[in-house]
Amino acid sequence: MFSNIRFTSQLTDFRKAFSSHTWTVLLYVREPVKFLAASYAQRVQATNYSGPFTEYAFSHQLRLPEMIEVWTSVADDLRIRFYDRQHLKSGDAVLDFCEVVGLANPEVNPGPDPNISIGGNLLYAKRLTNHFFPDLGNQRLYSVFRDIALQDASVRPGFRLDQTTVRELWDFNGAEVELLLQLFPEMLEKPNLLDAPLSPDWHNLRGDLQRWASAMRTPEFDFIAGNVIRLD
Repeated sequence: MFSNIRFTSQLTDFRKAFSSHTWTVLLYVREPVKFLAASYAQRVQATNYSGPFTEYAFSHQLRLPEMIEVWTSVADDLRIRFYDRQHLKSGDAVLDFCEVVGLANPEVNPGPDPNISIGGNLLYAKRLTNHFFPDLGNQRLYSVFRDIALQDASVRPGFRLDQTTVRELWDFNGAEVELLLQLFPEMLEKPNLLDAPLSPDWHNLRGDLQRWASAMRTPEFDFIAGNVIRLD
């Protein structure tokens, strides 16, 4: 399975290698703001990036028409699906994929997501870690933050965005929004992320950091718990 379009030449070679087969491609696309928010959280979690969301979001062009063009060029049958949990089978992309391609009663148990997203104060904690320790290897830190997200029931994915930012991002990604409105007129709508957790939530940030530092016993958490700063 492919998750981006930075592989055009490899994809063409792959298609040639299986030229005797019929290619059915199932392409999942997301609402732009939710996609950018998830992409930003993953960038912060997996690298040493510590910048604010707006800096990240307004420097990325989604290029959805180009993505569709790439897949159209290699697919015998291209099916585009809207990626939103309320529209997926049982809220799960794997089960949805199996149903759409006709895998009856697949023996699939999604289980806990090993690539779980971080949000709220945990996302801000990783930004602080990236700011103070930019040269640390991220493989170990990725596991640390993932484990906290899995073990701490108070951690929620995502982060709050005001509606002005949402509207500006829709304007910035106008071509993508227009295309999605054509494809999914009854599904696409501006997201309301006002109920998502604050990042940071200054009222609870220090307590969260101290709790996680005690649980994880890593020198990075010990340091940032005592050195909280405003990054934005």
